[in-house]
Amino acid sequence: MNKKLVLIFVAMLLVGVLGTAFVPKAKAVTMGFQLYGKATMGWGFNPSIITAPGPTIQVYQGDTVNLTLTSQDGLPHQFFVDYNNNSIIDSGEPHSVSFFGTIVFSFTVDTLGNFTYRCAVHPLTMFGDFKVWNPIPEFPGLIVVPVFVVLTLLAVVLFRRKRLA
Repeated sequence: MNKKLVLIFVAMLLVGVLGTAFVPKAKAVTMGFQLYGKATMGWGFNPSIITAPGPTIQVYQGDTVNLTLTSQDGLPHQFFVDYNNNSIIDSGEPHSVSFFGTIVFSFTVDTLGNFTYRCAVHPLTMFGDFKVWNPIPEFPGLIVVPVFVVLTLLAVVLFRRKRLA
């Protein structure tokens, strides 16, 4: 096989691989959740289905989370994301104010990983999974595929001209 053709193919492959590295990440969005809490039962997305553990909340890093939090039992509650799983609110962990009725609590997710959300007042019964995923890149084909196709066509044309000469 012609060395120039091999070099062109390797260059096209590198352009394709490197091109995906510069694709912008998906834009952050605002995710809304309604959580109902009871000290003896846990959390739920629905006031009639409250469990421990509560429902899993899944978001992407950079998203804004809007939580509508409702105390179903009239007791005080305080939502927080327990990054280090020690059942208390630490510096840097998102946490709401204490509430008896319904409040809206918003925060931006900045830490990747699998965590536990809890009620600071009732951490052993009111908890659930809080998963933060890496943002999904926007479809790279909009940038990489056309460049790859053009370079492939150019390589084919150059190869054919070389064979005909």
